[in-house]
Amino acid sequence: MNGTDLATMLKGICAEIAQGHYDAVDRFFAFAEADGGDSLSELAESFGLMVVQLEARELRMKAMVGELEEAGRRLREAQGRMAAENDGLRRQMTRLEVQIDQKGRAAAVAEIIESDFFVSLQARARAIRNREGA
Repeated sequence: MNGTDLATMLKGICAEIAQGHYDAVDRFFAFAEADGGDSLSELAESFGLMVVQLEARELRMKAMVGELEEAGRRLREAQGRMAAENDGLRRQMTRLEVQIDQKGRAAAVAEIIESDFFVSLQARARAIRNREGA
């Protein structure tokens, strides 16, 4: 094979790899073994090793993207659960505030009706009613 044919073949292999067809790397290694150790075969072997490393890096990145997507999904689920829990806690807090208000109101009423002034006011009101009814 002449230099132009070799360059065309190597260019074609590189184009396939650039499109994501990493199995074409085997042709680099086959060329390197068949060519007999000259500088072009060393270059083909170097390219082949670079492609193998590139493919491994790409696979790791795809795995990481998958892990990140899964983590994002889990975070969204947790966020939904937390939002629901926060809504429940808000409702519970509102109920407790109402209960506290009712207890406070009951305590205030009890304080008023047990006061000396109110007791004397009730006694005067009874006395007035008794006089009017008699």
